[in-house]
Amino acid sequence: MKKILYACRDIKFAVRGLEFLLSNKDIVLKGCLISQECDTIRHICRKKDIQIYDDENRYKIEQDFEESSLDLLISFSYPKKIEDFIINKAKQAINFHPAPLPEYKGKACCCHGIYNGETEWGGTFHILTSEFDGGAIIDKRFFEITPNLQYGILLSNAAWNLGYEMLVDLINEYVKTGIFSGVEQKERGNYYSKKDLDEARKIHETDSADVIEKKIKAFWFPPFEGAYIERDGIHFSVITKEILSKIDNI
Repeated sequence: MKKILYACRDIKFAVRGLEFLLSNKDIVLKGCLISQECDTIRHICRKKDIQIYDDENRYKIEQDFEESSLDLLISFSYPKKIEDFIINKAKQAINFHPAPLPEYKGKACCCHGIYNGETEWGGTFHILTSEFDGGAIIDKRFFEITPNLQYGILLSNAAWNLGYEMLVDLINEYVKTGIFSGVEQKERGNYYSKKDLDEARKIHETDSADVIEKKIKAFWFPPFEGAYIERDGIHFSVITKEILSKIDNI
């Protein structure tokens, strides 16, 4: 039986991941590391008597587990940096990044990918280390960016759906072998920061209509701010009639 700690947040793909782990007879889920607002994950954990670790009591992980006493730490959508003292509680730690590595590191990569004109996208499982998105690559898969996916939130959902499929495949193999092997990232790739995101989605007076439309599509990611114009220090979000027609289908 593999002892696992699952780090996640309240998105439907992470909920599916939790349900998959709970259904696997070869796994003992020793706890969930979550952010404060994860009501769905909390409900499932309480129903299944799974220990919850959040922002208020995450320090208890230090007390509850000896170093390397867990077999595996899985980070699947957890929104914050996981400290070394938590990583070190597991023999191995892995993370899913909803973008190809090492090409796209950092925040809102799917949005930047669309804006950069990529024709395919993907997701990467890698060894979790103290360096953001820097660990050895375990598995990397791609799919085509079809016209209906050329919107930030829709491409992100597709990447997370792929991530769930990869998680199932990797864990099913892991319970047989007990180990993950990865290939070190030799290229540095690009790192996209919050500052990069804020600048890229800003609409400038010199932008052409085509550039504006591209920004609106690429950075449309409700409920977060997408493309915007700025006047007197105030941001005004901009969308198109086409996006308005899609809102009910998200």
